[in-house]
Amino acid sequence: MLTKLRQIAAKIEVTEGTAETLAAADAGLLVSEPTFEAVIPKTERNVATHQLGRFRKVVGTQIARMTFKAELKGSGTAGTAPALGKYLKACGMSETVVAVTSVTYAPLTQAVPSLTIAGYFDGVFKSLVGARGKYRLIGRIGEHIIVEMEWMGRYVAVTDVAMLSGVTYDTTTEPQPLLSAAFSAHGFAGKLNSIDIDYNNTLTAREDASLASGIISHTITDREMTGSFNVEEELVATEDYWGKNLSGVEGALTYTLTGAAGNIVTVAGTDLQYQQAAENDREGVSGLQMDFALDRNTGDDGFSIAFT
Repeated sequence: MLTKLRQIAAKIEVTEGTAETLAAADAGLLVSEPTFEAVIPKTERNVATHQLGRFRKVVGTQIARMTFKAELKGSGTAGTAPALGKYLKACGMSETVVAVTSVTYAPLTQAVPSLTIAGYFDGVFKSLVGARGKYRLIGRIGEHIIVEMEWMGRYVAVTDVAMLSGVTYDTTTEPQPLLSAAFSAHGFAGKLNSIDIDYNNTLTAREDASLASGIISHTITDREMTGSFNVEEELVATEDYWGKNLSGVEGALTYTLTGAAGNIVTVAGTDLQYQQAAENDREGVSGLQMDFALDRNTGDDGFSIAFT
């Protein structure tokens, strides 16, 4: 089997933890490096007899983990959700659609949907039910933004299933590189060369001993949004990164990837607080690595991804 012959498909579940039937229409997200892992603990039976050796372990709860990387890009049509949309929703983000204008994702606590998500791995079908996830945005100058996603859910027995045919991949709309990007932190347009944002959900199994798997689904029980960016160091009089790190003051963050209508992506935070400042050498230019937290404001806010 070939590692390049892989597809990811997913569908929002009508009933949490009840598997949905997947089809070609549920695929289409371009991904790289998809992986699947069975997380099935075995309990030791450390009993004593007149002979040495261990007895067969007891098989426990049945959990699965999937990871993959996707591209941060729009659908190519303003007001139409991107292929990434349902995945962002299952990571705990609301979706607000303004027809012919925009689609915006923001933090969500209640009524977060679960996914049936599967990988078609060159003839082998590997899936999770009741899955929810978390992600990290990875940005490097001159490169497109990568969305690194991790999913946890109930393990389903692996079977042989042919890859989906008739899948429509969005190959026309290309992701925009981190160039011509309108970047600002605390109101200052620093000279950026990298930025990462971690939408770090705590994923917790919903356990039920009445089930053979012991697991209904995974749910989001906490969230901590953090990140870092690397900029050229400035005079304190120009931008006091060190002083703002010391004071703990909060400020806005934004960067925009400029593309055609339907593929303009704006990542924004309202309450960025620096956590640490450290200097570095950018090939002879003095740089600063600024670690930060993205705090909530009134609740289910403080961060957004908008496609316009």
